[in-house]
Amino acid sequence: MLEVGVLRAETVTGLATNEAHPHGMASAPDVVVTTLPSHADVTVGTTDPDATDVYLTNANAADQDCEVLMIAL
Repeated sequence: MLEVGVLRAETVTGLATNEAHPHGMASAPDVVVTTLPSHADVTVGTTDPDATDVYLTNANAADQDCEVLMIAL
């Protein structure tokens, strides 16, 4: 079953590495991407998504907002 989720205006703490953000989906997402208008310093973390969270990294010293698109296949 295909499931799609979006996190809008998600705030990632400054200089965070693999910060957990609840995704609210029934399954762990297989695809996670940041979308515009995300801040360029926010990326998908190196920790794989799990049943409750996706992980985001922020290379900027300040908190940054982002949008995240998630797809569970």
